[in-house]
Amino acid sequence: MLEAPVAARALLDEVQAALPSLPKLPTVSYEMADVNAALDYMARGTHVGKILIRTHCTLRHAAATATATATATATATATATALVVHSS
Repeated sequence: MLEAPVAARALLDEVQAALPSLPKLPTVSYEMADVNAALDYMARGTHVGKILIRTHCTLRHAAATATATATATATATATATALVVHSS
């Protein structure tokens, strides 16, 4: 990207224009009490899409939990993954 910024910009514009027509990735949801099951599911490395962890706490607490979970996730698996903490 740094070596060819014009080409990189054109590629990013093309991807951004195509995003609305691409299929949405599947989402699998787990409750915070089942976070170990979510991490096990992610560690298998066979999933596609997002893994959603539902919490019932304040946003500040959810952010701290997400950081702790992301650290545990990085330890559990080296696959590219999206782990989302959702506070309701």
